[in-house]
Amino acid sequence: MAGDTQPPARGRLYLQQAELTSMATDAIVNPVNNDLILGSDVSGAIRRIGGPQIQEECHAIGTIPLGEAVVTAAGGLPCRWVIHAAVVPLGLWADARWVRRGMQNALARAVERGAKSIAFPPVGHGAGGFAIDRCADIMLDEVLQHFRGDSPVEEAYFILHDAKDFAAFEERMKERLAGVDLTAPARPMRGEAPPLKVEPPGSALPPSPPPPPAQP
Repeated sequence: MAGDTQPPARGRLYLQQAELTSMATDAIVNPVNNDLILGSDVSGAIRRIGGPQIQEECHAIGTIPLGEAVVTAAGGLPCRWVIHAAVVPLGLWADARWVRRGMQNALARAVERGAKSIAFPPVGHGAGGFAIDRCADIMLDEVLQHFRGDSPVEEAYFILHDAKDFAAFEERMKERLAGVDLTAPARPMRGEAPPLKVEPPGSALPPSPPPPPAQP
């Protein structure tokens, strides 16, 4: 199996079954085509719920290289920024190289913005057609590696809408992070059930922040 399989040296990683658009993290990641057209799946939900500002900013940016990532405002979403990671050509399928580079560049954009928390859907899966187990492995590789560096990011969330995808991620995380507590409660987002938490054994739980303001 590729990548380092040890628990993260710093930072906390959470697994949650929820809607990405409900996450009140500093940033959420939108896996998108490199033309930045917010069509279906996660991108479509971000466009519908976040409002037209997000797509307008994407149009202003234009086409970007595969594997690159850019930042827009979040519109009506509860997060601060949307990081758009180009992991698939428009109308085609995601590739492991683009998923990995998209993860790396999404995390780089989070660092540039000083984000302390970031939420990812299964990058490249769904509309991108990338296998869920390979998706989980690459995402784990990149987040665990990132947590070993000097970064403002303190919390990363893997957000799975589908129960089967959640179970697949949970299985991969248990295999790769043997001995790490997966059941300790962590902060919910906008009324969602508490996520499973992955952190080095013996680490202190993060303090619970005040609830986010009610949405209009």
